[in-house]
Amino acid sequence: MKCEYLKENPQKILRAIYRVSGKQSKKVEIFLVEEYGMGKLKWTCCGWESGGKYGSFKHKEITKSNPDYHVGITMYASGETDKGLEFDRNKIAYFTVIAEIVEV
Repeated sequence: MKCEYLKENPQKILRAIYRVSGKQSKKVEIFLVEEYGMGKLKWTCCGWESGGKYGSFKHKEITKSNPDYHVGITMYASGETDKGLEFDRNKIAYFTVIAEIVEV
Protein backbone atom coordinates (compact mmCIF):
# COMPACT_ATOMS: atom_id res chain seq x y z
CA MET A 1 0.00 0.00 0.00
CA LYS A 2 2.80 2.40 0.87
CA CYS A 3 6.42 2.61 1.89
CA GLU A 4 7.84 5.53 3.83
CA TYR A 5 11.17 6.78 5.10
CA LEU A 6 10.85 7.67 8.78
CA LYS A 7 12.94 10.79 9.29
CA GLU A 8 11.30 11.67 12.60
CA ASN A 9 12.42 8.49 14.40
CA PRO A 10 16.14 7.68 14.33
CA GLN A 11 15.56 4.03 15.35
CA LYS A 12 12.90 3.29 12.74
CA ILE A 13 14.31 3.66 9.25
CA LEU A 14 11.64 2.47 6.79
CA ARG A 15 8.03 1.31 7.08
CA ALA A 16 6.07 -0.69 4.55
CA ILE A 17 2.31 -0.98 5.04
CA TYR A 18 0.23 -3.67 3.35
CA ARG A 19 -3.47 -4.52 3.34
CA VAL A 20 -4.72 -8.10 3.42
CA SER A 21 -8.36 -9.04 2.94
CA GLY A 22 -10.20 -10.58 5.88
CA LYS A 23 -10.61 -13.74 3.81
CA GLN A 24 -6.83 -14.05 3.35
CA SER A 25 -5.92 -12.91 6.86
CA LYS A 26 -5.64 -16.35 8.47
CA LYS A 27 -3.19 -17.60 5.82
CA VAL A 28 -1.04 -14.48 6.19
CA GLU A 29 -1.17 -14.72 9.98
CA ILE A 30 -0.03 -18.37 9.93
CA PHE A 31 2.86 -17.48 7.62
CA LEU A 32 4.00 -14.55 9.80
CA VAL A 33 3.73 -16.64 13.00
CA GLU A 34 5.59 -19.65 11.58
CA GLU A 35 8.25 -17.82 9.55
CA TYR A 36 8.92 -14.72 11.64
CA GLY A 37 7.67 -15.46 15.17
CA MET A 38 4.88 -12.91 15.25
CA GLY A 39 2.33 -13.51 18.02
CA LYS A 40 -0.94 -15.19 17.04
CA LEU A 41 -3.76 -12.72 16.50
CA LYS A 42 -6.31 -12.41 19.27
CA TRP A 43 -9.48 -10.39 19.59
CA THR A 44 -8.98 -7.69 22.21
CA CYS A 45 -11.60 -5.06 22.89
CA CYS A 46 -12.16 -3.59 19.46
CA GLY A 47 -10.02 -5.52 16.99
CA TRP A 48 -7.49 -8.21 16.17
CA GLU A 49 -3.86 -7.83 17.30
CA SER A 50 -0.74 -9.85 18.01
CA GLY A 51 -0.58 -8.94 21.69
CA GLY A 52 2.53 -6.82 21.20
CA LYS A 53 4.61 -9.77 19.98
CA TYR A 54 6.23 -8.60 16.77
CA GLY A 55 7.78 -10.99 14.33
CA SER A 56 11.34 -10.21 13.27
CA PHE A 57 14.22 -11.29 11.08
CA LYS A 58 17.58 -10.16 9.81
CA HIS A 59 18.32 -10.04 6.10
CA LYS A 60 21.88 -10.08 4.79
CA GLU A 61 21.26 -7.27 2.29
CA ILE A 62 19.80 -5.07 5.02
CA THR A 63 22.54 -5.85 7.53
CA LYS A 64 25.18 -4.97 4.90
CA SER A 65 24.03 -1.36 5.36
CA ASN A 66 24.15 -1.61 9.13
CA PRO A 67 24.63 -4.79 11.22
CA ASP A 68 22.21 -3.40 13.82
CA TYR A 69 19.25 -3.26 11.40
CA HIS A 70 16.50 -5.86 11.55
CA VAL A 71 12.92 -6.09 10.32
CA GLY A 72 9.94 -6.13 12.68
CA ILE A 73 6.52 -7.29 11.50
CA THR A 74 3.06 -6.96 12.99
CA MET A 75 -0.53 -7.38 11.82
CA TYR A 76 -3.83 -5.99 13.11
CA ALA A 77 -7.40 -5.11 12.18
CA SER A 78 -9.99 -2.81 13.64
CA GLY A 79 -13.30 -4.38 14.51
CA GLU A 80 -15.09 -1.21 15.57
CA THR A 81 -17.26 -0.99 12.49
CA ASP A 82 -19.65 -3.88 13.15
CA LYS A 83 -20.72 -6.44 15.74
CA GLY A 84 -19.61 -10.05 15.51
CA LEU A 85 -16.30 -9.43 13.77
CA GLU A 86 -14.51 -11.24 16.58
CA PHE A 87 -16.20 -14.43 15.37
CA ASP A 88 -15.85 -14.04 11.60
CA ARG A 89 -12.63 -12.48 10.32
CA ASN A 90 -13.79 -12.95 6.74
CA LYS A 91 -16.23 -10.07 7.20
CA ILE A 92 -13.45 -7.61 8.04
CA ALA A 93 -12.61 -5.55 4.97
CA TYR A 94 -8.86 -5.66 5.55
CA PHE A 95 -6.09 -6.37 8.01
CA THR A 96 -3.00 -4.18 8.08
CA VAL A 97 0.50 -5.68 7.98
CA ILE A 98 3.40 -3.41 8.88
CA ALA A 99 7.05 -4.24 8.27
CA GLU A 100 9.64 -1.83 9.66
CA ILE A 101 13.40 -1.71 9.38
CA VAL A 102 14.64 -0.69 12.81
CA GLU A 103 18.04 -0.13 14.35
CA VAL A 104 18.53 -2.04 17.59
